Amino acid sequence: MSQIDGKPVYGGTPADFSVVQAIRAIKARGLRVTFYPFLMMDIPPDNVLPNPYSDNAAGVGQAALPWRGRITCSPAAGFAGSVDKTGTAAAQVSAFFGTATPANFTISDTAVTWTGGADWGIRRMILHYAHLCAAAGGVDAFLIGSEMIGLTTIRSGASTYPAVTALKALAADVRSILGAGTKIGYAADWSEYFGHQPGDGSDDVFFHLDPLWSDANINFIGIDNYMPISDWRDGFDHADAALAPAIYDRAYLQSNIAGGEGFDWFYANPTDHESQTRTPITDGGYGKPWMFRFKDLRSWWSIPHFNRPGGVESGTPTAWVPQSKPFWFTELGCPAVDRGTNQPN
Repeated sequence: MSQIDGKPVYGGTPADFSVVQAIRAIKARGLRVTFYPFLMMDIPPDNVLPNPYSDNAAGVGQAALPWRGRITCSPAAGFAGSVDKTGTAAAQVSAFFGTATPANFTISDTAVTWTGGADWGIRRMILHYAHLCAAAGGVDAFLIGSEMIGLTTIRSGASTYPAVTALKALAADVRSILGAGTKIGYAADWSEYFGHQPGDGSDDVFFHLDPLWSDANINFIGIDNYMPISDWRDGFDHADAALAPAIYDRAYLQSNIAGGEGFDWFYANPTDHESQTRTPITDGGYGKPWMFRFKDLRSWWSIPHFNRPGGVESGTPTAWVPQSKPFWFTELGCPAVDRGTNQPN
């Protein structure tokens, strides 16, 4: 693990036996347990790693200690030389997941042992924790991953998302370990759960996670919810000052839960954000603006989904069955700082 000033950059991973103890202690108190494996990115400052977010991945140095949502193919979509929409992208996704299977683990009391050789893919991590939860007597819910938007939006073809397929396979293996009594889900970022709109000029709109959300082994639509519910600025001349006397006005904040940015309008670019030039969210001839509203959970949940390759709506819906599964806010909150509701995370 990297160090700064002689100290580890992260607190480290809890010992397996302490995880088992924690699960059992929580259950003994009559509480339910949701197990949320968390992927930390140990990329130190001043690194010289090739940057996938650069043309031909020729840039030197990746963002330090980044968000897991930045995991992607190399070079990333939108940059010269990108492998997105190619077989190479599929191979990179496969390498990230690895080849671990449930049979590669053995359990002795509360000890989980790996027998699969040199494999450090994320499948090994998730399946290890699934076995650990089983050794503890089971958990009420288990997440197979979270907020990996840079990964789930990788394509190996025009409309093929290999990471989504890999997550489905992972969910099936976790189900085989934990059984029918555990609810299994994926915690999508709030900007990820509702679809992929690459903004690359193709006009593509795909409900790319629908194969996962509709899968029999997935019990809920997990969302790490940090959607903005205010757009408050300095002084009293900004746009929202006409809507409320202060950012602390409860009615103002409540109106932006299913309104405001991400529902009624969006900022097309940083300049518009600075000037508060707001573009209404519309949908031209199809009349389905909810497809582009990340805050319109009700419509997304209750209406059939139709992909739009090249901007042309498909004649058949995706596998998502309206109202078939509940939403779970697997994370929810905002920082306790001035105007934290403007950008909660």
